[in-house]
Amino acid sequence: MSSDNSTAAFPPDDHYVDSVNLVSSTTIASTAYGIMVTLYLICCYFLQSQMSRQKERKLSLFLICYISAMFFFGTMYIVTTTQATAVSYVYHSDFPGGPSNYNNLVLFSAPVGVANTISYVFANWLADALLLWRLFVLYQGNQTYKTLIVAFPSLIYLGSLAMGLMFIIQTSVPNGSLWANGELNFALPYFVLSVSMSVIATGLMLWRVLSFKRRIQQVLGAGQSSPYTSVTAILVESCALYATFSLIFIVLFAINHPIQYVFLSALANVQIIAPLLVIFRVSQNKAWNKNTTERTLTSVHFDNLGKGSTGMHDNSSTVKMQTLHESITTKAVGIDLSTKLAAVMGNDEEGLGERQVLFQGSLKSLPLPAGFLIMSSDNSTMIVPDDHYVDAVNLVSSTTIASTAYGVMVTLYLICCYFLRLQMARQKERKRSLFFICYITAMFIFGTMYVATTTQATTVSYVYHSDFPGGPSAYNNFVLFSAPVGIVNTISYVLANWLADALLLWRLVILYQGVTSSYRHLVVAFPALIYLGSVAMGFLFIIQTSVPNGSLWANGELSFALPYFVLSVSLSVIATGLMIWRVLSFKKKVQHVLGVDQSGPYTSVSAILVESCALYATFSLIFIILFAINHPIQYVFLSALANVQIIAPLLVIFRVSQNKAWNRGTTERTLTSVQFGSSGQSGTLDNGSTVKMKTMHPGKSSTFVTHDSM
Repeated sequence: MSSDNSTAAFPPDDHYVDSVNLVSSTTIASTAYGIMVTLYLICCYFLQSQMSRQKERKLSLFLICYISAMFFFGTMYIVTTTQATAVSYVYHSDFPGGPSNYNNLVLFSAPVGVANTISYVFANWLADALLLWRLFVLYQGNQTYKTLIVAFPSLIYLGSLAMGLMFIIQTSVPNGSLWANGELNFALPYFVLSVSMSVIATGLMLWRVLSFKRRIQQVLGAGQSSPYTSVTAILVESCALYATFSLIFIVLFAINHPIQYVFLSALANVQIIAPLLVIFRVSQNKAWNKNTTERTLTSVHFDNLGKGSTGMHDNSSTVKMQTLHESITTKAVGIDLSTKLAAVMGNDEEGLGERQVLFQGSLKSLPLPAGFLIMSSDNSTMIVPDDHYVDAVNLVSSTTIASTAYGVMVTLYLICCYFLRLQMARQKERKRSLFFICYITAMFIFGTMYVATTTQATTVSYVYHSDFPGGPSAYNNFVLFSAPVGIVNTISYVLANWLADALLLWRLVILYQGVTSSYRHLVVAFPALIYLGSVAMGFLFIIQTSVPNGSLWANGELSFALPYFVLSVSLSVIATGLMIWRVLSFKKKVQHVLGVDQSGPYTSVSAILVESCALYATFSLIFIILFAINHPIQYVFLSALANVQIIAPLLVIFRVSQNKAWNRGTTERTLTSVQFGSSGQSGTLDNGSTVKMKTMHPGKSSTFVTHDSM
């Protein structure tokens, strides 16, 4: 492709580049986006809590605006990337050089490509600005070299701003592209300056923290450290994740290796994730600030309490430690976030050719998804798409939607593991915490298997079989569904579904602990029977879809797909409804006894939604309706549901790890912890117990006398 001003070199015309580009711009980018969204919401929550303190209000408000801008640009990037990928792989799969060539060389200068570039560059500028701020903060205690050290990265940052602006302008003209060759290309200078800025700033921050740690150990003895010099603190404070991805990308970009797509797609959100991790530490008051040096020296815990030690600090002041009678131990709450993603690239599965022949010979027996037409002649019958709508929806659903939900799931899994591991330090909670870690790890494995196999199947369909009769979505749904990759995909979904439904039953039992045993058994029995039926239908569904031409959408004498989904959705909806009714009923009775304004953390809106797994029930219900009427949007909810059914239990277990979830003692604990200022009142709870409150002074805890009714 050429014009008067530039000549663009096509990547190699094979499927490898197309496969890498597809996986990078959908699965990799969306997984990173899901992690970013979760961290953004967590940071917003903690920063909003900080705003109640007057002296931290301005900083918290500024940081909320900052991360919201980063979130906006990250969302813009993933939306435009998804749109460009769908257009390339659905509408222009036969473009010379492949759909990745169309994406990189044609769409890059189109409006969707320009918006994509702008969102990336703006997010990059904001990320680099935070690097400069953290560099300035970390060198607060070194007045001699602070200005000199910060000045050089600042000059590089200004150069990056200028080159970034020129890069946006250059790629906005016709045939403009990141990979375009011309007389003057601003892409490489821009990336070199940006990467240099991140690597130099990260190196200086690493040196600063490690140097400070070494000085502390020289003064206080080997093995002494603080929350500011732990491995997690060092990696987060220095934005090492951002610098690492940037450095790897610029090397791959310089040699024009296809794996550059992977790191470029990930880097777009990694450059947002790294600042969010820093701001999370800021919101927890665990990040470095101008008082860190003094606070660390006065709060560190050391063993040789009876011995005085002296040492030199980095500002040349002498530090002398005297005998301390008490020591303060500070725990650093750090979340090591890492993404485990299995995206298997490969050619067609063995035996697919035979299944394809069988498929084409029996097309009339298969249902037609919305948007498909049957074309027939004397010799052949084939399905052709009425338009590309179904293919586009299927592609976006099985990649962007599924991977975004997976990114959220990965983040919640790591957070839950962290807090459950902390709980294991308490002897009485060790077994329960260990069980939950095993449970969520199994869910994580099944979720990862689902995303990996979905990614592989989508790549095979849209890259290697884009010309299949009916489109790549037909190949994915009817041919690959009974291939090994499809069987593993189905098994991972069903097993995760069984575990999610089992947790629903457990929470239902827990929430009805306070009622009479006969009533509780009656409430739990019906959902338990539905669960057994769902397990049986799920097992038969796996077997049925494992035979040649087996598919979720296949018509036969007997299909177990619809009964399985109906039972599973019925269980989630019924269990969710019963749990919501239980919590609302308890809240109403407490308010009736104690007053309208009285409530507790177990009856808040968020508690009701999380405890009842309402998110899971909502997605399940919408999916089964769309599946029953065979609407293409069913792909969206099916892909999301695979990880939503894991996210909902993770939210419950997160509350369990925080000791905020309902348990058998919730009723009594809620009643004994609530405060009121009125005179004596009495009321009856749902287990028939009479509660009598004594007159208390305003603002003090109430005393309850309960009498079981016979």
